[in-house]
Amino acid sequence: MRFDLYIFDLDGTLVDTLEIWNDISLAFLARFDIVPTEEEIRAMDAMSFQEGSDYLRGHFGLPLSAEELTEAWMETAIEVFDSRVQLMPGALETLRALRERGAKLVIFSQSPRRLVEGMLDRLGLAQAVDAVLLAGETAFQKGDERAFAEIAQGFETPLSRTATVDDSPYALEAAKRAGVYCYAMIYRNKHAAQAAVIADEAVGALWSL
Repeated sequence: MRFDLYIFDLDGTLVDTLEIWNDISLAFLARFDIVPTEEEIRAMDAMSFQEGSDYLRGHFGLPLSAEELTEAWMETAIEVFDSRVQLMPGALETLRALRERGAKLVIFSQSPRRLVEGMLDRLGLAQAVDAVLLAGETAFQKGDERAFAEIAQGFETPLSRTATVDDSPYALEAAKRAGVYCYAMIYRNKHAAQAAVIADEAVGALWSL
């Protein structure tokens, strides 16, 4: 067994959702006759759900209260997630193989539980890991290296025996600062080149872990 603990990202790593997030934002803004630039959409890549909601309201001046916007965007996102999100190739097979080797598995995502809980159950991911840690459920956010230390400590695992698998450069940078071994998921990743440079190892398929 190479590592004792694996920390998996969700969007773009275990499930194919990155383009869906863009679609949700585009569709939501279209309701207000707003067509965002690619740069404005890209600015939301490293944001949590709540941060993205706040950004939409403040940056575009949407005529909704913070609560109204968050609820409306959440409803749109849940509908899209429930109908369109699919597993990345080899996701469940990889998780099962790692568990058979004795590794502990954690999903660590900035997505809110209300959004992804049904999807996790539907796709079998909730049953395939030891813990699911979502937005607001750790003391530190994913871009903070202390979040990875917190998770490793919770599983009584040294950081040197911990690995993370993620497609996002900002998360890989934080994990690297924490001393965690980093796998960059580059399959269908628009940030593949940047992620591969940051990570210790780039993988194009989950079953190569």
